[in-house]
Amino acid sequence: MNHADLWGFAGEADVTLQLPSRSREPLHAARLRTMSYTRDRLFKRMAHGLPSLFTNVPVSIGTNIKRNEYLAPVVVAAIRNGFPRTARARIQIGASRRRTTVPVSDLMDYWETGNHRLGVTDLHFRDTRFDRSIDTTVLSDFNIFRMNRSIADRLEMMTLVASTRGNVTDSHTDDSDGSNHCFVGRKLWLVWDRIAGQELGLQDVTHDDVTDVAAFDMQTFLRTAGARWFVVERGKTLFLPGSLAHKVVTLDQYIGLGSFYFALASSANTLARWILDDPRDVTPKLLAQTVGVDVQVMQRVFGVAFKLCSGGRSRNSARCVQVMQRGGWWRLA
Repeated sequence: MNHADLWGFAGEADVTLQLPSRSREPLHAARLRTMSYTRDRLFKRMAHGLPSLFTNVPVSIGTNIKRNEYLAPVVVAAIRNGFPRTARARIQIGASRRRTTVPVSDLMDYWETGNHRLGVTDLHFRDTRFDRSIDTTVLSDFNIFRMNRSIADRLEMMTLVASTRGNVTDSHTDDSDGSNHCFVGRKLWLVWDRIAGQELGLQDVTHDDVTDVAAFDMQTFLRTAGARWFVVERGKTLFLPGSLAHKVVTLDQYIGLGSFYFALASSANTLARWILDDPRDVTPKLLAQTVGVDVQVMQRVFGVAFKLCSGGRSRNSARCVQVMQRGGWWRLA
């Protein structure tokens, strides 16, 4: 699919993605390029709060899979055999994006026929047979959430992501940084700095009062700080800072993995965002309740992040210190 076809299809799936005239140059400049994965490169880009789209991230499913083998049957079989019969998936379905729950077996029937426009992003698979059939070690690299099971259960999330051609996930943000790895299919992602976009009139359903769909247009998107677009497809892995709002269109039948993480490399930026930018799920009370037996480990983590923040390495360092001291985060540091 060339760029004209890609954006033509995206504009048909969601009218807010129709390109304005003379947009070729800013669109070219906003494209996030794919790079080869190394652990050092990922750590450095996390530390700088940058989105990263990698090839060669070692996430595997099954055994003896050849490089060019069509993965869909392998992945579908792993999903059908990997969840309890009683497991249900919460899906978005139809042009109206109605939300409902269906058995996992029905979800895969819908996906294989492709007759329904649907998406699922939060089918948790930790401690299932499906979990044991894949290797996601690298997706949890640097992830402090994994130090404590109760925190991981509440905030870490490792989920199956599946959608059909034309499905649109409306603009939203997540409290934590996240990753997405693709086994099958392709998705178009548009990401931007949420605060900067909000100031220009871009909405997201997480933080704004949205009655239908979040306000969005390509012209505003292309002049918003942090604006990037890219395609996640087979074998590519996205690592996305939680500061970036995102809107996603499925170009081809898609199956992948999604996760949330809190990495030491980006902990100062993450803490500043949680303190200053009105998070939905992360609060001092929640962390205080969930650190449990690992409280000393978490205190050291927050102590390091606080020193980075108060040392001026965060763009919000002065406000960060003030809010930490009066907002309850100080006690965790």
